[in-house]
Amino acid sequence: MAFFSTEQKCALLERITRAGSLPSLLDLLGDEIDKLGLVDGYIVNLCEPAGENLHSRKIRLPFEFRYLDKTYYGYKTSLKGDVRNTNVRAFHGRCVARLNAGEGPDNERQMLARWKVDEVAALPLLPDNDPDAVPVGTLLLMKQGPRMEDRVFEILGELAGLFLAPIRSALGAAFLQDFHERFQRAAGEHARALDFVIEINNLTALESVFDKFAGDVFRQVPFEYIGFFLLEDNVLKNKMVASVSERFKPVGDAWAAWVRDRDYVLHSLAGGVPHAFLKNAPLMFHDVQELLHIPMSETDTQTLKIMETPRTLLVLPIRYQGKPIGSLAFFSVTEPIVVGESDLQLLEKLSAFLGTAIINCKNFALNQAQNAELERLATHDVLTGLPNRALLRDRLQQGIARWTRQGQKATVAFVDLDHFKDINDTLGHSAGDRALVSITNRLRDCLRQSDTVARFGGDEFVLILEDPDNNGGHEMVLQRVLAALCEPIRDMVQDITLSCSIGYSCYPDDGEDVDTLLNAADVAMYQAKQLGRSNIQYYSPDMRVAAGKRLTLEGKLRHAAENNELLLHYQPKADLKTGRIVGVEALVRWQSPELGLVSPGVFIPIAEESGLIVPIGDWILRTACNQALAWQRAGLNIPVAVNLSAKQFQAPGIAARVRDTLEATGLDPHYLELELTESMSMGNPEKSIEIMQSFKALGITLTIDDFGTGYSNLSYLQRFPLDKLKLDQSFVRDMAFSPEALAISQAVLAVAHSLRLKVVAEGVETQEQLQILAKSNCEEMQGYYFSRPLPAEECTRFLSEKRRLILHDTEPATASAAH
Repeated sequence: MAFFSTEQKCALLERITRAGSLPSLLDLLGDEIDKLGLVDGYIVNLCEPAGENLHSRKIRLPFEFRYLDKTYYGYKTSLKGDVRNTNVRAFHGRCVARLNAGEGPDNERQMLARWKVDEVAALPLLPDNDPDAVPVGTLLLMKQGPRMEDRVFEILGELAGLFLAPIRSALGAAFLQDFHERFQRAAGEHARALDFVIEINNLTALESVFDKFAGDVFRQVPFEYIGFFLLEDNVLKNKMVASVSERFKPVGDAWAAWVRDRDYVLHSLAGGVPHAFLKNAPLMFHDVQELLHIPMSETDTQTLKIMETPRTLLVLPIRYQGKPIGSLAFFSVTEPIVVGESDLQLLEKLSAFLGTAIINCKNFALNQAQNAELERLATHDVLTGLPNRALLRDRLQQGIARWTRQGQKATVAFVDLDHFKDINDTLGHSAGDRALVSITNRLRDCLRQSDTVARFGGDEFVLILEDPDNNGGHEMVLQRVLAALCEPIRDMVQDITLSCSIGYSCYPDDGEDVDTLLNAADVAMYQAKQLGRSNIQYYSPDMRVAAGKRLTLEGKLRHAAENNELLLHYQPKADLKTGRIVGVEALVRWQSPELGLVSPGVFIPIAEESGLIVPIGDWILRTACNQALAWQRAGLNIPVAVNLSAKQFQAPGIAARVRDTLEATGLDPHYLELELTESMSMGNPEKSIEIMQSFKALGITLTIDDFGTGYSNLSYLQRFPLDKLKLDQSFVRDMAFSPEALAISQAVLAVAHSLRLKVVAEGVETQEQLQILAKSNCEEMQGYYFSRPLPAEECTRFLSEKRRLILHDTEPATASAAH
């Protein structure tokens, strides 16, 4: 699994790109290892170009020995030395090598003891995690104390993998620079090779590298053609055939064409090119008959016999860090060529430089691709590939400038998916991601090529609809979008049905700048949600006024608790058999100095949408517990019921917060009742069960509220550790005159009793409703028939007077004091 997110990788790759030099790259890698804090020390060893030794290039010893870091810089480990050495084992074995204190060769055992290290482990730095690749080097990790867990290697391996291509490129450049400096001090015969190294190192395209190489070689030795083969996916692929002069074309074109068509699968060992590659050594053939002794396909054998060429063929491996990465085929088609020892050495040296130049080109291409990907990620959404918010603003800004010049109109629309969070909560984020991709495709299908669709946020999209002819038509497009997004999405889990709310504004009527147009469309979209969702609303200034009022209300609500503007009223609940008070429900009220008493129906939805419901809910719970404890101290042992909002219930650590509140207030958990809505419990049933069981373990009474108005999934309801079930007031209100409401109420009662749950009827306002509930064996009731919600002091008097619910048909519909 990946330990670094896409965003973290992008940010790190951007810093890697800026680092540039090899020391800067290694310093950055060291900083990142230090940040993770997984090991106590490390050494980055890099392989020299010849592939014979490892050199320590970045050292970080355990804390008390860090003054020695520079002392060990450049320390050399022979890859042909002691095979028990940890770095050597990791390099050749292409896997993690570990060593405990007191084990291994003498020098390593002494090193661990000197640095008080209990364990070292070496990770091979493998390009692209290819076990067949030659490692760039090793990362030696040191640990004082417990052994390193496997995840340490996975995390640091993933981190180092981000650095390998730039390090390899910088290492090659450093090698060439080093060679250049040494070469300048050399004399005579190496001058031309020096120029070649400098020039070839500045090339970034493979074809240019091959052209430069061929031009220099043709001036040194009298070959007529050169074929370039590079290893890709275990196949030596022909990349280019270069000719020294046009005058050889009549003789050599047939041979060159034949070579161009050659791709050699290595395991077939068919022909001189792969033969030299596998042997990692030069091969010289002076006529066709010599070449025919090399194993090859029957077709190739017959072709060579007919063509009777080449006269001379020299095949050299192209090496990088000692390992072949391709082959060069030099051939003459007119006369045999004698290649002297000095020419052969020069060609081998040039082919080594060619290997470094090829890797540099590949690294350059990789860096270009990474930079392009970074640029794409900076302007596009990773999941959908759509323009993100930044690119949307840029396109909208450019569009406004163009529309102004050309006198055009345009439409900006906000599309918000209704209740999309329910998809993630019930079907999982993978299903949610698939749904978003499907939505993206539908949006693209609805729009013209000149229009823009961008992902503005999690479940929000923005459309820019151009209108070059100023003939309108955007309403039809938006209706098409609304219809398309309401179509069921076929998913591997189950069909997903969504709706959306759309708000739009028009340029230039509703704004002439980016922020004004976007804000107007957003306000209209919010209005669409307020009007029941799944509809389209055009912006009007009145909406902005309403939105401003809502923002003002939200701003005042944000400080209501700390300014002591919130208060609790308590509505008594009565037993339908005895008439005694069996509990109260805490209901929040807001007494604003400027606005007066604000209805819960106004401020609770704002609190839910803004997230303020969580701190307000915590305040309600704490205040209600304190009040219940005060009543207990006054001799009134009355349980208090508190509603948990959906956001409270889904917030991390809710069970611990409730427990902490009980401990802080000193209230016995048996006197606390939590009311949970049916819909929020069914959002993620398994998680809900886990949270409820935590509440039950504390001794808290649990009630499911609004039963029958939501999912009503009985298979989960019977698994919930509930004590009570509330009969929604919408059913209670209509039961006296609606057979349907009465039937539903009796069905809810039957279900609850079958699950051994008590039923609390809320919103009871008439004697008739009371009698129906009593005859249906409903256990408890609350409502204005018995008592309205009361301020704390008034409720205290109500409880002290031991009021009872009057149950007889002949009694007046009031509460009375018990005598």
